Amino acid sequence: MTLVERAAAGPSPAVHGSPDVNLSDAVPVTPPLVSDLGLRLLRWTLTKSRCRLARHWDDTTRHPRTPRRPGDPLSVGQCGVSSAWLMPRLRRSLRSQAHYCFGDIWFGANKDVAEFHCWVEIGDEASPRRLVIDLTFDQFDQFSRFETLRGRSVLCEYYGDLTNRSIEYKANSRRSLEELPGDSVWDRYEALDQATSPVWRKAFRSLHQAMAVRSRSVTTEQTSSGAAGSESAGSTVA
Repeated sequence: MTLVERAAAGPSPAVHGSPDVNLSDAVPVTPPLVSDLGLRLLRWTLTKSRCRLARHWDDTTRHPRTPRRPGDPLSVGQCGVSSAWLMPRLRRSLRSQAHYCFGDIWFGANKDVAEFHCWVEIGDEASPRRLVIDLTFDQFDQFSRFETLRGRSVLCEYYGDLTNRSIEYKANSRRSLEELPGDSVWDRYEALDQATSPVWRKAFRSLHQAMAVRSRSVTTEQTSSGAAGSESAGSTVA
């Protein structure tokens, strides 16, 4: 059973290597919750994971019609397989409803276009608050030369914030985790998944634990607030 199939089947703390945290206690993460501390933790985890992931990129994981030329970043041709690799990790760590996106990126007022790219989005496709996650963003430095984002290997930003910076991710297709086995990226995903199976756990375990604690804290605050409101109302009536 691949990681995609295990993640789709349901969370398992034992597989996570994190027996002290029960995923069933965590509320589903939506873009409004992935903010401030949560967003910083997610960015840190993605950057760390990208460094580890790059060690396992090779010809078996690169898109067959995207050869890497001398001087190209290591990430060229690895966008699809890396995005697929990320999907089950997000599901198991954040309980997020992520989507595997394929399309183009439009840069700047002149709409320079980077075609045939893959990335991950979390949130409703019509919402400017959906998160755009691109593990191979460093291959677009020539387009983002006017941007403060230049030089970043990983992008994790809200869609609306990116459009304000004249960067628009335009998806032609969006696939759920369960639909990935039918995508042409599947064989390359399996190769990368097998190569990195013991690698990803530590970084995502830390993210999972932090977000689970955050979720319980939010629930506790809401419960306390509701109780306080009831007591106040009772006092007023009395």
